[in-house]
Amino acid sequence: MTIFLFIGPSLEGTSEPVPEGVSIRPPAIGGELLRAATERPDAIALVDGLFGSAASIWHKEILAVLESGIPVLGAASLGAKRAAELQAFGMEGVGSIFQDYADERLTRDDAVLVVHAPAALGWRPLSLALVDVVATLDSCDLPKPAAARLRRQAHRLHYADRTWLALFKALPDLPNPEALMARLQRGFVSRKARDVDALLRRLRDPLTPAPHDRRFALVETGYFQRFRRQALTAS
Repeated sequence: MTIFLFIGPSLEGTSEPVPEGVSIRPPAIGGELLRAATERPDAIALVDGLFGSAASIWHKEILAVLESGIPVLGAASLGAKRAAELQAFGMEGVGSIFQDYADERLTRDDAVLVVHAPAALGWRPLSLALVDVVATLDSCDLPKPAAARLRRQAHRLHYADRTWLALFKALPDLPNPEALMARLQRGFVSRKARDVDALLRRLRDPLTPAPHDRRFALVETGYFQRFRRQALTAS
């Protein structure tokens, strides 16, 4: 069995080994899944995707892969959001972040976003995902006023600026900031890492081809045909 797993910074902090047959690929950009599908893997799993510096993975691209019969799974980051948006069309979501998006408990696009180092430095995350900040605040039993202020400030920060240092710098009058920060760093909870672990466990189980039950009819517009041609001819 061959499975392509598109992942980068969300691999940080995971504990599950990558199953045999799973090929790690870097965070996906638009067209990557169409190119991957030409290799006819048994499944494609999407966790991380690039944005800003490149075109993001398009919903219709995922639908085209599903229509070809290749299962597509998503978790933890962009993959969780796309899975929530496309679960009615056959994309499988894994993990609590996917479920929160699917149930609309989580609606912010940037709740899972981070900035990260380049491939040469292992895609290491350089900022904190909002979902992980909130989970950590919930688990560390901080004084309620301090926790509430940190939570509000975390929601205000741009995803690229969201670090523990930036949070505390924005709230200079918090009591005992060094002790609070140390407690948060020691008790850090990564929902993203937990969901990647859940996905890696899922990828050990049998995967069935994407259903051909005509849940959707993919319309190949001229724009999408050009997109497909460009994707398949890209080096």
